[in-house]
Amino acid sequence: MTMSTRRHLLALLAASALAGPACGGKAATGPAPEKMTAAPQDEAAPQAEAPREAEAPAGPKHTLVIGKKADGSLKSQLAAAQKAAKERGQRLFVELHADWCEPCQALAKSLGDPRMAKAFDGTYIVRFSVEEAWGSELSDAGYDGSAIPVFYEVGPDLASTGYTIGGDAWGDNIPANMA
Repeated sequence: MTMSTRRHLLALLAASALAGPACGGKAATGPAPEKMTAAPQDEAAPQAEAPREAEAPAGPKHTLVIGKKADGSLKSQLAAAQKAAKERGQRLFVELHADWCEPCQALAKSLGDPRMAKAFDGTYIVRFSVEEAWGSELSDAGYDGSAIPVFYEVGPDLASTGYTIGGDAWGDNIPANMA
């Protein structure tokens, strides 16, 4: 992983710290969206809808989509996201989050900051809520939502590469440290 990508991830998580430490304890450390279409599936496999894209400020060259359990399996949604990220020349990451989590809320609110837009440049983020009933899909793919927010780099096999960054990965919670 390049230093630039690591800086991007640090910025993503630093923004979430505006409201305090990660929810659930420490996490392991290690753009206007466009319509996304689902990746081709085997005929025997059910088709999944692409994750829903979130509102993002105009201008940044990143993509944020919201993955919903109702839209299909984790694997099918990540396959569609992987294809879209590749087409856009962006690196794919999974963000685990929850609506009740104050650092997660702070991260979502900070997306309009120009420094954050710059820090997000070149990334394609799929946000999954740990509040949804994913069963073992998240953990089987190496995505642990016990401490959120947390970002995972997604590998070619759609599982976590093992590189994660959580809410304990930065110093003071100020935009200058995030970008």
